[in-house]
Order: sequence, then C-alpha cells, then structure tokens
Amino acid sequence: MRRRVALLLLGGALALAPPRAAATPDACGDDATLCLANGRFLVEASWRTNDGTAGVGHAVSLTTDAGYFWFFDPNNVELVVKSLDACAVNGHFWFFSAGLTNLAISLTVTDTMTGQVLPYESPAGTPYASVLDTTSFGGCPIVPLLVRLSRYQFSPGGPDGPPIELDAGTTYEITFHAEDVEHGISSIPQLGIETRSIAPGNDYVVQVTPTEAQRGLYNFACTRVCGGGHGGMHGAIEVR
Repeated sequence: MRRRVALLLLGGALALAPPRAAATPDACGDDATLCLANGRFLVEASWRTNDGTAGVGHAVSLTTDAGYFWFFDPNNVELVVKSLDACAVNGHFWFFSAGLTNLAISLTVTDTMTGQVLPYESPAGTPYASVLDTTSFGGCPIVPLLVRLSRYQFSPGGPDGPPIELDAGTTYEITFHAEDVEHGISSIPQLGIETRSIAPGNDYVVQVTPTEAQRGLYNFACTRVCGGGHGGMHGAIEVR
C-alpha cells in the first residue's frame, strides 16, 4: 500500500532533499504556490516516494489565510495549510499544516515582508505527530511612540492627561526623551520596561509587545529628583 493516513503539521526539521528555491511575491496565483495572509506568506510543497519518484504540490486557495495542496488527483487533498495572525497572543504569526500522506514531504514558507524562508520536512513512510509552529515568524507591525519627559510631566501619560494607550498584540517602539534636565523612569517588568536614568537630550528606547493577558493599567514615576515638583511627576500606561 503506497500511502496511509498520517498527520503532518508544520514544524520539525528532518533530513530531506533541499526544497526548491524560495518563491517571490508575484508567485501568488501560481499553480505551485499558496499565498497566505493576503500574500505575505508563500507556501510551496514537494513530495517524493520511496522509489525516488518526485513532484510538486498543486496549490488551491480556500481563504486569505488557508488552502491545500493536491499531488496526483485534484479531488484528493494531501496537505492543508493555514496561517494565523497571533500578534495579540505572543507577537508572532502562527502556521499549521495537516496532511493525509506518508510520502516524503517538504514545505517551504517564505515571509515576503522580512525575507525569512523556513523549510519543514518529513521523511517517507513515517507517521507524524501534530506540530504547531507558534514562534518562527515575527514581523508584527511596529508603531513608534514618543514620550517627552520635562518638568514635571510625562507627555503623553502624565497626570495632566490620559495614560499612554497600547493595544494588545501591537509592537511599539517607545522613546522616552528627556528634554530639559535629567529624568528617570521606574520599571514596569511586565512590559519589559527597565528603571533608567535619562540625561538631558538623551533617549531610552524600548520595544514593547503587550499581550491580551497583560491588559490593564501600569503606573510609573520619575526616579531622578528633577526639581521641586518631582514628587508629582508620575504617569501610567494602559494596555487595551
């Protein structure tokens, strides 16, 4: 019996012949290239039997984030692939692929935004356990955010205005800029913000990707005595 049911999901690099060269964004719609996440990710599949016969999968799109490959017959689905925008969960894009084959399979996923190319391979004749790739692809959007520190105010974020608002799942590059004298910021370890002193005219830059589990209000304060109003210089970040 040439084939038997096995479950194949993206993950685990096992020895197999090298995959074909990575596709380019204009390959969307190509018979051998499946486009996911509105064309950001390109997926190709190739197969090989024990006797050395080899070929490529034919791609069929189902939605903007899912599709499948057939090998020998258009009515016989061999591999199903799906991407998921999980930036709000762990700051990554996730990939799944399920299969009904025990042929040697090579999947190649190309991230057209970052240029990253990852192969996922499996040998012939071996059943596969389910695998979920939830960490390989980053590239979530980065939003710049400037916070000005001056006597005696964080702007935005200080007591005279609304808190700094961050959306769960979005990556922010926050620049804390001291405008007049030396200021500081107390740590918010949940968000990866460290206690820092910032000399006048200098910056403290940090990337923050809050998750849904981190929704809430986080308070911070100036850690350097910057004048008579220092005690009232505090602020807040709200993760929505």
